Amino acid sequence: MLGLLVGLCAWTQVPGRRLGQFTRSVVPDRIAGAELRCENGFIAVFDLNDSPRVLVYGRTGLLERAHDLALPDTLRFSPNDVSVSANGLVAAAGSAVSAEGAVASVIFLFQKPGPPTRVIRTNPFDPIRVALSRDGHLWVFGRDPQAEKRREDYPVFQRYTLDGRLTGQFVMRSTFPSRTHPAMHVGRNGGVSCLRAVRQGIGAYTAVEREWIELDGGGSLVGRWKPRPPLGASDCSVERVAVTDSGSVYAQILLGSRRVLCRLDRSGEVWEPIDGTDYELKGPIPVATQLFGVDGDQLVYRGPTRELLWFNEPR
Repeated sequence: MLGLLVGLCAWTQVPGRRLGQFTRSVVPDRIAGAELRCENGFIAVFDLNDSPRVLVYGRTGLLERAHDLALPDTLRFSPNDVSVSANGLVAAAGSAVSAEGAVASVIFLFQKPGPPTRVIRTNPFDPIRVALSRDGHLWVFGRDPQAEKRREDYPVFQRYTLDGRLTGQFVMRSTFPSRTHPAMHVGRNGGVSCLRAVRQGIGAYTAVEREWIELDGGGSLVGRWKPRPPLGASDCSVERVAVTDSGSVYAQILLGSRRVLCRLDRSGEVWEPIDGTDYELKGPIPVATQLFGVDGDQLVYRGPTRELLWFNEPR
């Protein structure tokens, strides 16, 4: 552990804006399934080995809850996204297919172990990305395949109350020029799309448009930014986005064979690199290798040997 702390001190002691002070680390239970979301100190992953489940790990790194993702007569469930609020409410979105072939777009809400607190059906809207906002709403970033088939325009963001009532639809699909839907990831290192809670609403990154969008709690547009790549690069791939309680937006960005942590500079519309976080993928492995998520105003990183590391955000 002493060697780890020495390495962390050396990694953070660089001039300029740098990753904040290291505060603690945990070695989590061996996480089964695909890593998906780390927010508010929780880690939520989908486990599809047997029957589909969402697993929730706490700040100690221990598995706290496992929730089954199934509806009556469901043949299979295909997960899309998951979000965890500060009080541990879990929202898991995806599509359920019955034995007869009927498809239901659903969002499961879990507040405690056992069956879901509520199942919200969003048909015909496909919930590709979800986020639980700080004011107690469920937000969805997705597509309406029926409207697309009719070649009709439609809003890509929906807002629900936690009892399942649709209370708003925002930002028209036609404002995104690309044919690929803005909520979709882009393959071959094109980057990830995501939906995240921000201080007074939600924010979304769309990889196909390379754009960050913010809406306030009422659904009004706060702004849309298309940040330039960092370090004078001509192109980049956003691998992961995290938003701290302070409202700062961070992105782990891949620049060819280099990886760097950046913060969104809204006024300059650029990804601003954080000193000391730029490294070559084929070079020496740093102590903090990958941005994993957030916990309040702290960034959670994955270490080279499976540990999770907490850092205060850069200043």
